[in-house]
Amino acid sequence: MYNIDAHHHIIETIYGTKIKDLLAFFYPPYALFLFLPLGLMPYYWSFCLWLAGGLLLYTLSIYSIFRNRTILGLAIGCTGVYLNLYWGQNAFITTALILGFIYYMDRSALLAGIFLGLLFYKPQFAVFCLIAVIANRNWRCLAATLSVLGVLVAGSLLAWGPSLWISYYSLAREFAELSLLSGWSKTAAVQPTVYSFLRLLMFDTRIALVLQYANSLAMVIVTYIVWRRRTKGEFLPVIILGFCILLGLPYYIQYDMLLVIIPVIYYMQYSYEVNGSTLEKFIMAIMWVLPILGWIFLLATRIQIAPIIYAIGLIVSLRKFNKNRLKPVSVDR
Repeated sequence: MYNIDAHHHIIETIYGTKIKDLLAFFYPPYALFLFLPLGLMPYYWSFCLWLAGGLLLYTLSIYSIFRNRTILGLAIGCTGVYLNLYWGQNAFITTALILGFIYYMDRSALLAGIFLGLLFYKPQFAVFCLIAVIANRNWRCLAATLSVLGVLVAGSLLAWGPSLWISYYSLAREFAELSLLSGWSKTAAVQPTVYSFLRLLMFDTRIALVLQYANSLAMVIVTYIVWRRRTKGEFLPVIILGFCILLGLPYYIQYDMLLVIIPVIYYMQYSYEVNGSTLEKFIMAIMWVLPILGWIFLLATRIQIAPIIYAIGLIVSLRKFNKNRLKPVSVDR
């Protein structure tokens, strides 16, 4: 069963010390298929395997797609990498799955759907990709995604029964309370969201939530329109999708900012074909260091700068997309 207090107590037992920050497990039951094998190993061995395996998937996904050492070096050097290593987190896997989905969208609907279906271990990150699939009318990819998701759900029901799902959904309200409402102040510094940006500016909780969800809806609409007009192999829609994910999600933690590497490396590939402006290059350079730079800026000013940078990047990318949509740049492999 899902129990925040029990999970936190076990973590404290493993480390042999009291931990003041909340450490809870909010993943859907089928995510246990990913985590369970590691739980059968001694803790420190599984921790090392988790980080090494995640970093390997991240590295291989980028190199296999771009075959470019400069892009690979940018990806490995991104400050989000070090946050994930420091916190022992899963954005390596999330980023690799999104990159796999994007790469195979124009090559194999089945593989793209498999990657997207597996991405539902963190459902919020899969939603915008799913919107892109629907907008692109890639029904085979959609069918593959839903099939993978159906297998995962059915497998979790067979393995652990419906009571685990009931427990998971009962946790949803508690999770919202802890992450967005009464418990928000404890994680404000590590939530680079529009909601956190507004709350730090002393907006009322309800107003900040309404504005966040209005922004999320706007990002869904932008994703749909851009990917509906997307041409096969075009890079700008991928860059825009990356910005929409980062701007549209009401909740994610600083280590998830590793996803900034998606617009950065796709812009790098795009700029090989079309010389980008100085402003575009500056935005991408800021994005590359933003996972740590944004944290430092917040501690110094109490302003969550990340959404501002995302918004500027999105506006610039949308302007270029609208200007160049009739002459897409693509690279065939």
